[in-house]
Amino acid sequence: MRHSLPLALVALVGPAGTLLAASPALAAPPVLEGRAGGAAVRLEVAGVADAEAAAALADALAAAQEASRLVDSQDGEVARLNRLAGAGRHTTDPQLLALLARADSFCRWSENHYGPLGGWLHELWGVRQPVAARPTPAALQRAVAHASCERLRLDVEEGWVELAPEARLDLWGFGSGFAADRAVAVLQERGIGNATVVVGTVQRAIGPGPGGRGWPLRLPQPAALAALTGGRHLVDRAMAIATAAPGLAIAGERVAPFIDHKSGSPATGVVVAAAVSELAADAQGLATSLFVTRNTLGSQLLGQLRPRPAALWLLGDGSGTPVVTDFRWSAAWLQESDGR
Repeated sequence: MRHSLPLALVALVGPAGTLLAASPALAAPPVLEGRAGGAAVRLEVAGVADAEAAAALADALAAAQEASRLVDSQDGEVARLNRLAGAGRHTTDPQLLALLARADSFCRWSENHYGPLGGWLHELWGVRQPVAARPTPAALQRAVAHASCERLRLDVEEGWVELAPEARLDLWGFGSGFAADRAVAVLQERGIGNATVVVGTVQRAIGPGPGGRGWPLRLPQPAALAALTGGRHLVDRAMAIATAAPGLAIAGERVAPFIDHKSGSPATGVVVAAAVSELAADAQGLATSLFVTRNTLGSQLLGQLRPRPAALWLLGDGSGTPVVTDFRWSAAWLQESDGR
C-alpha cells in the first residue's frame, strides 16, 4: 500500500511548487512544496500510485493557494467584503462564509478576546504592514469598538454576510488553517486518506502515515516546544502554533503579533501557545485565541468545548526558560514514535 515516488518524478510541477522525492530505496512518500498567501506549504501523501499522487498534490496545493487568496484582506474576497461594510447583506464564497462562521464562534467563545474583526487593530499595530509609532489611546478605543463580535452578522444556510459600518475583517489567526483544510478536502475528494499538509505554522494529518504510526510533526517549532513534541506523530488531527517570535517591531521594541481584541493591546506573558484539534482552522484559531487569553482564562474556556482539544502554553517573556502549562496535552491526539 505504501510506495515511494520514483526518482524520475522529481521535477518542477509548474509555478505552484516543486515535487520532491527521495531514492526509491528510502520509501519516502511523495512530497510537494510551494507557497500560499506568503506561507510555506508542504504536502505529503502515502499509499498512492505515482501519477495519481502528482496530480492530487498539485490540485491540493492549488486549493490552498485559492483559499489564501479568498482571505487576503488587501486584494481578496475579504477585502471586497470590507469595502461593503455598512451596505447591508452580501453573498460570498460558501467556503469563506463557513470560515467566517467558525471565526465568529471563536470571537464569542473567547469572550471577544479574539475573532475575525481585528482589521483596524492589526493595522494600528503593524500586523500586516510595519508601523513607526504605537497607536494612540483614542485610535485603539475606536478599533476595539469595531472589533466587537456583534458587528458581524451572517447566515450560512441562507448564504449571506453583513458587516456593520466601519467593521473590518482580518482572518489573521485562521487563514493558514483554512488553506490546510481546503488542501486536505481536495485530497479526500481524490480518494486519498493518508496525507499531511503543512501551511505556515499549521499542520493537519489524515490516516496512519507512511509507517502506520501517524505523521511526524513537520511544523517549524521553537526549541522549547520541540523538546516537548519530539518523536510524536499526528493521527487524524491538526496542530497549530502561535509564537511571540520574532514579533512586531514598533517604536523601538518588539511585541507579540497577536492582539487582544478586547483590550486592544498585544498579548503578553506567553512565548508559545499550541493547540490540537480535528480541523486545521480550529487548531489555529485555538492556538491564537489561547495565546491572547493565556492559560488561566484559556483553560476555563477549553473546558467548555466538546470534544475537548489539547493545548499547551510556554509562559514567560522570552528571556529565560519558559514555564510549561497545559490542557490535556498528553491525551491520545499524539502517538509516541514507538507506536504506543
